[in-house]
Amino acid sequence: MAETKIDSLKDLRIMASAESKGVQWPTLIFAAGVVAGTTISCLLALNGVIPLWLGGLINTFMMIQGYTYVHE
Repeated sequence: MAETKIDSLKDLRIMASAESKGVQWPTLIFAAGVVAGTTISCLLALNGVIPLWLGGLINTFMMIQGYTYVHE
């Protein structure tokens, strides 16, 4: 890969816009699913629909998945 010299913030903005591919809808949908899954499992566990230990396991899984979209 060729070195690109960045002399100003404008050069950086131009380079970044050339690299971006627009809105990453699958990543946003995945993030919304993780937040929804965490919220639902919390509500189910707190209302006694599922045991607290199961809610904890589900939330553990969801938090691990949450790192995926944060990383992206």
